Amino acid sequence: MRISFRLAFLLLAGGCVAAQAGGALDDEAAELRIAVGLLRSQASELALLEQQAQRGQVPPRYVRAHASQLLQAVERAGKQLSQARTPLSARPQAELAQAAARELTGELTRLRSSGRAQEASSRPSLRARLQQAEQALQPAS
Repeated sequence: MRISFRLAFLLLAGGCVAAQAGGALDDEAAELRIAVGLLRSQASELALLEQQAQRGQVPPRYVRAHASQLLQAVERAGKQLSQARTPLSARPQAELAQAAARELTGELTRLRSSGRAQEASSRPSLRARLQQAEQALQPAS
């Protein structure tokens, strides 16, 4: 059930981002916005997983497996970022997203190995920065 919910959430989030890809932004900026949105989604899901792990609601084996799945998604988004042609005006958002992907990769790798969540991290700040980047990449109204 959890995987089905996750899949539905990702499809919905991806669809919302993709639906807004038209308009004033060119295809390159739209592709960047999609990757930033996916990273924000993965950071949010990681925060939820860590909360559940800290409360003892999920066993370490589940945490490791789910962290592995999230790591794959973050790596795909990171690859998409590295291959995307970034307009000059979107370089700050691209750099932020690449740094976020590295940060998420490190945390997910640690979590995949240990199966245990650490104390509160900088992820709320990371999610907020990614959300700001995503908003900055929205087409002008």
